[in-house]
Amino acid sequence: MLSSGNWRKDEKIVTTSEAVEEDMVFITTTSNNLSIEDEEDENNFQEDEEDENEIELSKIEEELKKEEEENEEEVEVKSNKKKEEKELKCNTKWIENFLIATFDIELGQKIQQVYPSEHNLTHQQLMDIAYLSFPDGNNQTSTFGGATSDKPSTSTWAFRTSDDLFGYVYFMQQQDPNVKRGFVMTSIIITSKLPFIKLFRYMVQRIALIYFKQVEKIKLEKSNERSSSSIPINGNFVFEKAMLQVNSWEYPKVDFPFELSFFGQKIKYRSPIYLPQTVSHQGIVGNNNININREDNNLKERLLGRKYPFQQEVNIYRNFINHSIENLIKYWELVLTGEPLLILSPTPTQCCVSIFSLVSLIAPIPYGGDIRPYFTVHNQDFKYFSQMGGHHGFTSAMIGVTNPFFIKAYENWPHIITVGKQLQSMKKNGALPNNNGNSSSIMSTSPMSSIVSGNKLISFFTNIDNDTNERKQLMWEYKETFLSKKKNFIINVDFSNLKLLTDDIDATNQNSADTINNDQIRKFFEELTETFLHPVHQCFDTLICSMTTFIIRSEHSKVFKPEKFVNYVKKFGYNEKIFKGKKSSDVFELYKRFIYSANFKCFMENRLREAYVNDVKHTDIEELLKDGKITEINLIDLFLQVKQDLLDELRTYYDQEVISRLQLFLKQILSRLPDSLKTHLERQLQNIMLEN
Repeated sequence: MLSSGNWRKDEKIVTTSEAVEEDMVFITTTSNNLSIEDEEDENNFQEDEEDENEIELSKIEEELKKEEEENEEEVEVKSNKKKEEKELKCNTKWIENFLIATFDIELGQKIQQVYPSEHNLTHQQLMDIAYLSFPDGNNQTSTFGGATSDKPSTSTWAFRTSDDLFGYVYFMQQQDPNVKRGFVMTSIIITSKLPFIKLFRYMVQRIALIYFKQVEKIKLEKSNERSSSSIPINGNFVFEKAMLQVNSWEYPKVDFPFELSFFGQKIKYRSPIYLPQTVSHQGIVGNNNININREDNNLKERLLGRKYPFQQEVNIYRNFINHSIENLIKYWELVLTGEPLLILSPTPTQCCVSIFSLVSLIAPIPYGGDIRPYFTVHNQDFKYFSQMGGHHGFTSAMIGVTNPFFIKAYENWPHIITVGKQLQSMKKNGALPNNNGNSSSIMSTSPMSSIVSGNKLISFFTNIDNDTNERKQLMWEYKETFLSKKKNFIINVDFSNLKLLTDDIDATNQNSADTINNDQIRKFFEELTETFLHPVHQCFDTLICSMTTFIIRSEHSKVFKPEKFVNYVKKFGYNEKIFKGKKSSDVFELYKRFIYSANFKCFMENRLREAYVNDVKHTDIEELLKDGKITEINLIDLFLQVKQDLLDELRTYYDQEVISRLQLFLKQILSRLPDSLKTHLERQLQNIMLEN
């Protein structure tokens, strides 16, 4: 029997496979305790996506019913009437807004409500959020996921705007004979600057269940009024409660274990060790004293998936089950160098999971490009991305789409990856047409090659055809494939030691096997990444040793120049085991493309931050100032540089220990200056502390 742990739920043992099969976002639920630290897929993509969402919905409904019976008071809500009380704002920087979006047959997608109503979202931002909160395809208004009169269709996904704002969506579509199209579509959205996908996914599900339950009550009360269900009620009754609870949380931090109370549950969540660089860090509290042990291959740590952003959100094995390991290595190379990637999937959820899977392949290197987990033709940046290539060149970007029109609109894009099986109900409703009429998914019909060694093992399989006709064909007949204009891939690594468990395991343990397989794939790519980075780490350590002190951040850019890393690789070489049979000139070109990419810039920022914090905490400033060559001008210059570092720390990282150390440095510098200068500089320092 395969198992990566057992969990307790209401005094009942719940295995890993059961928890994943139910698409849960937590490990344990002992009375009112939840934990979100497991390595679990955002969506299992079973044959019927609605079934797994129904399990989640019924489970949360059961919890809500229990809470109501025990300690909840009856809430009365009047439709479309604003609350008289002052609306709450988030004071703890976890979230920005709650929103309700609806689909109107004449007006299209629109934002029905924003909470709090006093917000900083522009009209264009609201339009983008509205479009990103609904499925986008050839026939967007067809029934999504096959909703029936007694069983609504639901789905969750995430998106990111050009303003570094993440959105977390709970979408529901339900048949309603009282409206023109025969069904109602509504989305509940949480916006945040934090990419904590699994945590916010659970939160938006919880909020949506409470909201839609109240909608159903009002619908029953007004069953005699035609079209009453098409008008959503005001969500203040649940948004206010949610905001009140979030405001009781401590400020968000990186690499920190949180215990968060939310609607009667205590959630345990471990944040990653850093946030992606594409996210604005302004005002986010965090202890960034990061000490990565590159030799640590602890199985438990990786299974929990909390070390790097997005790793705890997705299961690579399950999402790319129809793609060969050779192709995954190619995807790793494309992501590493920041190549533009267009990801086509049947649903927004599959788009998100695919994007986060690809981004996490190169960990611990952060992805520095533009990530759009879900993107539509109506987005304000649609034209910008369509003009990439040709005279405009390419920037590093990864976009997830569901509309095949992007294949034509973005024909200059060099790489297309199609990921995810197509639901039978989607083919029936024409969301993504299949000319051959075959309703079975690619996942069940694609041939799978196997390797036998001890246990039966399985590898991936997929089609590769780079012909332009294949791109045209994809617009009319969806299939999982990889199309690339790139002819020469440089990475050539032996993966025969990658042992994956076969799917002949009984169904109750299949998800446990998937988790273990995912761990093996992650371990393989972490080792590949570290092998590739070895000369980069060596060069970094050499440059650090050449510096007298590391506490002056302005000096970093002068020392750690990209060309120094390129020259180091050329002079001292690289590990040939991942470049078997490849020309040295091609390998150097790969390193050069990486070193001049946005990924390398983010990677260096993290490494420099790590070294900077370590130096600040252990530098004896008195010893440094004893140098007889330091003049008064040098002291003033040093004061101004450290003062700027303090300002950056206050506005960006807010590490209290670093702030205290920098303040101490400034006082020690001031003590060596004449009183005439000291008074003026002390006043500057006081103003900084008061303003921040």
